[in-house]
Amino acid sequence: MSRISSAFVRSLAFFALICMLSMSSLAQVALREALDFDGDQKADYSIFRPDTGVWYVYGTTGNYILGQPWGIANQDRLTPGDYDGDNKADIAVWRDSEGVWYIINSSTFTFTFATWGVNGDEPMARDYDGDGKTDLAIIRRSGGIMTWWVYKSTGGFFSAQWGVDGDFATPGDYDGDGKFDLAVQRPGPTLASPATFYIYGSTVGFFGVPWGISSDFAVPGDYDGDGKTDVAIVREGATATDPILWAIYRSDGQGSQVILANFGTTGDDYTAQGYYDGDNKTDIAIWRQSTGTFWILNSSNFSVTGVNWGIPGDLPVATYDTH
Repeated sequence: MSRISSAFVRSLAFFALICMLSMSSLAQVALREALDFDGDQKADYSIFRPDTGVWYVYGTTGNYILGQPWGIANQDRLTPGDYDGDNKADIAVWRDSEGVWYIINSSTFTFTFATWGVNGDEPMARDYDGDGKTDLAIIRRSGGIMTWWVYKSTGGFFSAQWGVDGDFATPGDYDGDGKFDLAVQRPGPTLASPATFYIYGSTVGFFGVPWGISSDFAVPGDYDGDGKTDVAIVREGATATDPILWAIYRSDGQGSQVILANFGTTGDDYTAQGYYDGDNKTDIAIWRQSTGTFWILNSSNFSVTGVNWGIPGDLPVATYDTH
């Protein structure tokens, strides 16, 4: 091979690698943007107040505050996402009683209403087609089977059976191709039995990962920054004062395969993981309801940040991705 052709091949390979790296991060970007209301590429501190149906957002830069009435307590499910593709989070809810999505588009501050689903379905909006926009999606449990119905922002829809009754939905981009994959956490027969994550990757097909026990909560995120969703759980303690254990199975295969951290208190804290410090890794985080405070374990330097935002009785918006 000549030097010229060899250099050309190497340049093509390098370009392909850059494209792959760029593509592999798209779904994780979509996950970050679901909580990034000011467009600074960091998740913002956001809470929903059920008493008034108001969203309160405090930007991570400290200069962006939003209070927006949107939603009805005990009827609506919080479904934040970037539905209009402007790289900012849109305030959105899914109303179970109607099967209707109510979305405020951040690009134009116009309202979108869309019927997708029926009473009893489970909203699971993510970017399944990889176009940078959140897709409307629901899960319907019937006949012992979980069926996913996705209305793609690129047009058309698809449905797929993935999971059984008793499973918990845990969508994420586990294969790093820029599209969210169908995934479930399957508990064992008892609360202390081992649990298994079953994932249908959009490029690699089916695979299973034994991780955690039946009573654990799934907290998907890209904690190691490799552009793939990591299988991750939190485990509450036996008493209200016991710490919360975070156990993350790294997808990058670098160094120690497992991240373990005690962060949070069982009886007082909600999980609120997100991309708060801007290093493209999911940060372990909680919201403490007794004090209305976000506590972030920054993945960039392992320091802890505390931000008071909210009051007892509020709900952190970030908890929408805990299952």
